[in-house]
Amino acid sequence: MAPESPDNTPLADHDPWLTLAEIADELRVSPATVRLWVSQGRLEATRAGARKWLVRRSELDRMLGVERSPSGPGEVPSVSGDPYRPPTPGERLIVHGASPASNGSDG
Repeated sequence: MAPESPDNTPLADHDPWLTLAEIADELRVSPATVRLWVSQGRLEATRAGARKWLVRRSELDRMLGVERSPSGPGEVPSVSGDPYRPPTPGERLIVHGASPASNGSDG
């Protein structure tokens, strides 16, 4: 039986396992980038086979600097101000110095 959280729901429901491919897809990065984070120790992962790694959602959130409320999904997370962190899902990236209206031609 899985350990339970304070509201008597299994912890696995609040802290699911994610594959490196799922993380890469969610963050819109290469799976090789996620493997690099694991090898650098930036993201803690558990080996689940010869070639499969699993990461807890809470560990990914820790690396991203996301603070989740105890009420769980549905709440808007607050994110740290680190400009070098990977983007969170749905987050818009702003490139300074680029004009969205410019198409490279002068006229």
